[in-house]
Amino acid sequence: MDRFQILDERYDVYDKILYLDTDILLTPNYGDIFEKYAHADIAGHNIVHWRDLELLEKGWLKDAVDPERYKSNYFHGDIFLISRPFRQWLRANVDPLEINVDKGKHWNTHGIETRWPVFDQSLFAYWLTKSPFKLTHLAEEYTIGSEIIHEGGAKSDTTTQRFFEKFESVNAHWQKYMTSSEAENESGT
Repeated sequence: MDRFQILDERYDVYDKILYLDTDILLTPNYGDIFEKYAHADIAGHNIVHWRDLELLEKGWLKDAVDPERYKSNYFHGDIFLISRPFRQWLRANVDPLEINVDKGKHWNTHGIETRWPVFDQSLFAYWLTKSPFKLTHLAEEYTIGSEIIHEGGAKSDTTTQRFFEKFESVNAHWQKYMTSSEAENESGT
């Protein structure tokens, strides 16, 4: 739930905030997501988690939202760009910081075992569905491919080691990129 901290009003000095999970690396050739999605109130990776689909079909979400709007506004919490107007709307209409505390509640709702509050991306999609805003779906080059490295899923010693090996490689690439960019700036090119 730590990602809800980006909704704090002290960050309203920023037009947009890019959120990346800690298991994501971007290479220097990653596109300018801020420029590409300058018009978007919220842009995200539109993939609905299977557990939310179950809740939508036979759980508490079934009667709470328009199913097609929910699916269209659902975004995986790995990478998203969120605007100041949407952050302000959330603060005015819901209390996202209150749910930052995991109540640890478990219950069986309509035959589906759930854990409060399900997923943070579930809540974002729910709020987005109820808001006047809509999700702009990120293009594939911003979510998968050689310029974005995402070590998603359960972590083990092997996956963690693999991630840090990738980090070393990407970091070396960034250092080389930064050095060449600084040299270009000094030479005026």
